[in-house]
Amino acid sequence: MDQKVSLHYEGQTLRSALADITERYGVPFSYSSYFIPVEQPVRLHVEEVPLRQALELLFAPTPIEFSQVGNQIVLRLNPDKPVTPLQPGISGNGRQSTRELNLPAPEPPPRDSFFERPIEEPETEWVELEPLPPSPLESETPFYPADQALFGMHEWETRLQTITRPENGRRPVQLSLVPLVGTNARNAPEVVNNLSVNVLWGVNGGVSGLEFGGLVNSVQGDVRGFQFAGLGNTVQRNMTGTQVGGFFNYTEGRASGIQLAGLGNMVQADVNGVQAAGVFNLARGDVWAVQASSVVNFSGGAAKMQISGLVNSARRVEVGQIGLLNVAGEVRGFQFGLVNVSDTVSGVPIGLFNIVKRGYKRFEFFGGEALHFNLLYKMGAERFYNIFYVGARYPVEGRYTWAFGYGIGTLVHQTPKAGFSFDALALHISENEPFTNELNFLGQVRVLYDRTLAPRAVFFLGPTLNLLLTQRRNPETGEVESGIVPYSFLEERVGEVTRLHGWLGLSTGFRF
Repeated sequence: MDQKVSLHYEGQTLRSALADITERYGVPFSYSSYFIPVEQPVRLHVEEVPLRQALELLFAPTPIEFSQVGNQIVLRLNPDKPVTPLQPGISGNGRQSTRELNLPAPEPPPRDSFFERPIEEPETEWVELEPLPPSPLESETPFYPADQALFGMHEWETRLQTITRPENGRRPVQLSLVPLVGTNARNAPEVVNNLSVNVLWGVNGGVSGLEFGGLVNSVQGDVRGFQFAGLGNTVQRNMTGTQVGGFFNYTEGRASGIQLAGLGNMVQADVNGVQAAGVFNLARGDVWAVQASSVVNFSGGAAKMQISGLVNSARRVEVGQIGLLNVAGEVRGFQFGLVNVSDTVSGVPIGLFNIVKRGYKRFEFFGGEALHFNLLYKMGAERFYNIFYVGARYPVEGRYTWAFGYGIGTLVHQTPKAGFSFDALALHISENEPFTNELNFLGQVRVLYDRTLAPRAVFFLGPTLNLLLTQRRNPETGEVESGIVPYSFLEERVGEVTRLHGWLGLSTGFRF
């Protein structure tokens, strides 16, 4: 408030003057344009004076008072404030500034141009009228006590006017049928109500308390409190509290609290709270809490948590996304779904398909005792990646074996050039035919030691635990067996036609 400012306004609106001070000197103002006359013209010219003195001069001819709260200057309307006429301002060097009053000079009395003397104005003539004799009105019909009670309705009218009397643009209670048909009449869009009841549809300036609507509640300003509508709520500025709409809730500004809707919630700015809807939630800004819906959640900025039955989308995920399809620019938390799509990941995407534009993508070529030639592709993030596998066994005496499968894994760095990979694979084995229809399932768990040879070249070596569950019968012997089992430390019969084999093997190869 003590910083020196130089201000020059001549006919600009108060709104533009406040915006100019904020832009030039970094001084934020807090006010409500519904109560502060920001469209009135102002006039001020000062040079190098303290900000406090400049604001006192700016607001002197208005009922506006100001005070500093934190790093903001709060404006409020005080009808009891004495309004002082414009006075000459003082510049920073002590000279008189150009903020002057242009008052017209008093007109001289009329003079006779011929005799050069003042013209005498005629005196006012008064006429007295005699009052009429009193004559009381007589009713042609009897006046019953019930009629007296009926004519006493003015007492109830007085009480109603007291309840709904506006005070600084506020009213305790309003009742309306449709827009402009209610206790606030044409002033409804400019009045803030503590209790607002709209039988069908109501338009009000603001709510600071409770609002109930049979169909739609439309608020031109802010809502602070609880708002319920059978069809939906619309707020042109900010909502703080709880909104419940049978079908929708719409907020032009930011929403802080809870939004519940049967169809969807829409917020054009940030959401600091919970959005829950039957179909969709949409926020163009950040969502600093939870979005939950059955179909889709969208955040134009950051999102703490998104839960949907189908699609989640956010520019940045702070905690997590849970849905069939999760889409994000940056993931700092986790994604859990069938398909996860992101640009960068510092957290964990968990899904059947994890597509990360700037993520972990590697090919592996390796050999093993069961399947001699193996190729797999890893994609996702180092903390969690998907594995797509295909492999084959060297053909012997015309017998061939091939396999395909899917897996998941994680990579742990021990040093910049060394680490461990932990992979789990599920493979279907086809033996001596293009595709084996019987159960012939091989599960593998691999623990691999990784050694970086070059920036995109890694050598790995490690043990593999193999478990084979098969129902394939040898066409020559009729026994349930598989030709890829080198030996077994575990051999069990599971049911009548299923055999379980287990053995330890080795995997070694290169990753690029």
